[in-house]
Amino acid sequence: MRSIFLKLLAVASLSVSVGSYAGIIQVDENAFTSNASESFERFDVADRNQDDPLLQTYLRYQNQRILGDNATINADMGGLIVTDSWYVQDMFFTQTLVQPSDGNQLAGLGGSNVQIATAEITFDQSISAFGGHFIDARDGNFFNEFTTISFFDEANSLLASFTQSFYTDPIEVAPSEFRALMTFAGFRTDDGQANIKRVTISGHQTGFDNLRIQTANSGQVQPVSEPSMAVLFLVAAIASFAARVKRRK
Repeated sequence: MRSIFLKLLAVASLSVSVGSYAGIIQVDENAFTSNASESFERFDVADRNQDDPLLQTYLRYQNQRILGDNATINADMGGLIVTDSWYVQDMFFTQTLVQPSDGNQLAGLGGSNVQIATAEITFDQSISAFGGHFIDARDGNFFNEFTTISFFDEANSLLASFTQSFYTDPIEVAPSEFRALMTFAGFRTDDGQANIKRVTISGHQTGFDNLRIQTANSGQVQPVSEPSMAVLFLVAAIASFAARVKRRK
């Protein structure tokens, strides 16, 4: 009977220790917390083309440390663009200068109307929250472009993927001078656990700035997941079994 009891105890221990990864939920900016950020202000940028934004040249980067030295970013389509003059196209094929959400510079993806580009951010240690300010364009068919933000765990399994448009109509900041403003999007694990190991950002002309994360070493108390009903039933069965064994002695 002792061997049976030990086997049941081992199964109970396994059931308690094995759990599923948390899901990812989207949160408002006023509910988003972070302890590391990246505004891309320290990167060199190419001189702005004052005559024709369509001829703008960009400096491109690979394998760069960001977010307080907590992560590495890479991008395809020639590399991550960092610039102080990011333009997005509206439905009339007009190029509008984007207003960075923080400072004077932002990062962007080198895609086009027909090609999707992707940036990949890999964290040294898994995080519990990721957010930032984003913008994308509108194509000539009056449709908004879309950006996809995907989250992966340490095993490279997809946790969640969000696709949405960050296009905003330009606003006039001075007579005949228009700017496109960026939109905040924040995400976190639904149980507060640090399960996000990698994030990808994909889009045609997506720009992003003021990225923020919540790292696991923030001192934030992480909630403990409650045991499932199956585990509670198994533990109760073991306790009942042990009591019967004790009475027989």
